[in-house]
Order: sequence, then C-alpha cells, then structure tokens
Amino acid sequence: MANQNKENQNSKVHDSDNLDENYQTVLIGEADKLSTKSTGKIGFEIALNVKSKLKFLRITANASGGLFSRGWVSLTGITQLLEKIEVDKPFKSSIFKPVISGGSSNNVSFLSAILRCPLVGFIQPSPSSLFLHVVNPDLVKQVALIEKLTPIDAKAPSQN
Repeated sequence: MANQNKENQNSKVHDSDNLDENYQTVLIGEADKLSTKSTGKIGFEIALNVKSKLKFLRITANASGGLFSRGWVSLTGITQLLEKIEVDKPFKSSIFKPVISGGSSNNVSFLSAILRCPLVGFIQPSPSSLFLHVVNPDLVKQVALIEKLTPIDAKAPSQN
C-alpha cells in the first residue's frame, strides 16, 4: 500500500511544476463529452515539461460550463495505469482518480473524454456501456504518436 501511494504521488504533478512557463504546447484539441445528451466540447492541451522532458495533459475548457481542474496530468502516469488493465476489460472513468488532482467530480470523466478523442486515442468506448471504456489495443502506437509531437512555435513569423 505504501508503494502504491508513493507511485500515485509521483504520477501527479506538484504545484510548482504547474507554472505555464515550464511547459511548451505540442497539441491543442477538443473532445466530445462522454454523454450524447451533453452539449459542448472539452478543450485540452498536451505539452512538454521543459524540466522533465515528459509530456503532460490538462483540461483547458468546458464549452457548456461546469467545474474542472486545470492542473497538468502526467501522460506517463496515465499510460502506466492503462498498461495494467486487461485488454477488452471495461473500466469506469474513476480509474483515473490516482493520476489527476483537484476536487472537481468532472475531472475523471472529462479526462476520459479527452483520452477517447481521435487526437489522443488511448482508450475507446466499451461496447457494453456509453460510460465504460476499454484500452485501445493500439495504445503503444498512440503513445508513440504523442511522444513524437514537438512544441508548437508560438513565435513563428506571421505570413503577411
């Protein structure tokens, strides 16, 4: 149990690492919400932490309102968690609680929606329920695609 708690602490990001200056954006996107009855999209960003050289994800917007945490979430923590799940075994969004900080109950479902979207594709909807997920059988490939992303050059010269 002590090792699990230590592992969970290492997979979360500490507040001092949440400063935007420590991150270089590699991808900005939007994801559909999990429920077909919900309107709006979930905005997200994936970035490279300049100190650790690892990729992180954060929720940036909820088009239809509702609270969420804007903290950075380790993609390494997410993939390590997903690698422990049996292929084709459905799971709930709550499985992501160990890797995401913040008190909003929306966090895990919004994170699941992001991980399901085609831009990320770490998980897929379960055939048995709209709110259950399965690990993408091509998880390794999807992770490799994200890892290859390079920072978006925010200082690129404008085309006049």
